[in-house]
Amino acid sequence: MLPRWNSRVRAYVGADVVRADWYRGWFKRVLAQSVELPGDGSADLDDAIERLDAAFARLAERGARLAGSACEIVLADAWLLYDVIDADLRDAPARIADETIRAALADIAGVAPAALDVRWQPQGTRYGACALPSSAVRSLVQVCAKHRIRLRSATGELVEVFNAQRARIAGGAGWLLAVVRPTGVQFGLWRDGAMAAASFEPAANNAAALERCTRALLRRAGVDGDSIRCYAAGAIGFDLPAGWTPLSVR
Repeated sequence: MLPRWNSRVRAYVGADVVRADWYRGWFKRVLAQSVELPGDGSADLDDAIERLDAAFARLAERGARLAGSACEIVLADAWLLYDVIDADLRDAPARIADETIRAALADIAGVAPAALDVRWQPQGTRYGACALPSSAVRSLVQVCAKHRIRLRSATGELVEVFNAQRARIAGGAGWLLAVVRPTGVQFGLWRDGAMAAASFEPAANNAAALERCTRALLRRAGVDGDSIRCYAAGAIGFDLPAGWTPLSVR
């Protein structure tokens, strides 16, 4: 399959919605087709990936030439596990570091290490890490291959929002990012440029719960809340607490 350099596919996979966008253009890509399939918020990851398959098929029906296109997939954080792992692995081979971090996340998730696909980033003697079920990664690869799409990346929404908004939110002593979805809120706390803590809260979809969960996360991390700037993105259907800044993301 030859790469199609003048087109790209971006997809979001969540329990509440699955969206697939097809972009065209050489120098300035423009959105040519978009398919959005709403859900009721109760779908599991396997169901959502089936809807992604349907969304790709719908794009093709509308004339999108998907074959050879690179695809970037963003996954709702409810299906990922984020954590900060304390371990001095600076002198360890990459394979040993990967096995150690994978085992730590598997212990938290209560699954075998082989059941997880893990990504991590060194932060001195700590590691910001996230994990996704290996079975889901295989399913995503299969769905993309079915439509002759090249899977370039599969990223959690917290990381996607942070990377997209880094220039705006990074700086100062620290910042907290909350990604709000109907299934819950993913929190990420950064201090001095490194992830310091993370948690997913299923019932934080209102201002009072957002504040309560934020205070709890800061307390667990031993961080003074007065030095932290707070941002929220996603499906925010309520007024944010005082001092919070909304972020607009697609």
